[in-house]
Amino acid sequence: MIEFNRLKIIMAVLMMLICVVIAPQAFAEKNFPTISTDELKSLVDKNAPLTLIDARTTPEYAESHIVKSVNIPEKKLQDNLTLLPADKNSLLIIYCNGVKCGKSKRLALQLEPIGFTNIKIYLEGIPVWEEKNLPLVTGPDYNKKIEATIIKPDELNKMISARKDDYVLVDVRDASEYKEGHIPTAVNIPSETFAAGYGVLAKVFFIRSLKLCVDLIQRATA
Repeated sequence: MIEFNRLKIIMAVLMMLICVVIAPQAFAEKNFPTISTDELKSLVDKNAPLTLIDARTTPEYAESHIVKSVNIPEKKLQDNLTLLPADKNSLLIIYCNGVKCGKSKRLALQLEPIGFTNIKIYLEGIPVWEEKNLPLVTGPDYNKKIEATIIKPDELNKMISARKDDYVLVDVRDASEYKEGHIPTAVNIPSETFAAGYGVLAKVFFIRSLKLCVDLIQRATA
């Protein structure tokens, strides 16, 4: 029995050593080199040899994109392999909707395993490029005015805390980004599928209306 217990202890120690060696490698987050707005502009101005990739959805790309960029949505890489250079050592620069957007990195993580070795992320993305009035290719809806009311964070927090039910808070980011973290009470309808997912809003309003009716009936019969 003593020998058996000693063997279990040895096995446990070995397993701990394996975890110490393997775990950091298994869970390490891959970080790709980044490039600044000024650096990218300089490369674009000099017609440097590179492939600039917009990892956003096709509708987003059609509305506006950085000049000379090609559109390879991060969920449709296999449909757009012909847009990639034959030389796997060529410089690829990927961008999307800014520092909080994960599309660029997710696309980079797909490109690396198929052999591309020179990948950089333009982290500031289209928002900063646009903000600095740098060259864009725009679609017919780019300057279309959208009437909206800006709600400040503290105002939204008060609405959430008051548990008001006369609004629906919609998170239009990707489902994966929504799962990583979102504002309380928000429902997720990604922008690229908003039209198809509009029924979610109707469902939310229906459930709230039903709860209101039940509450009124309970009060009336109390």
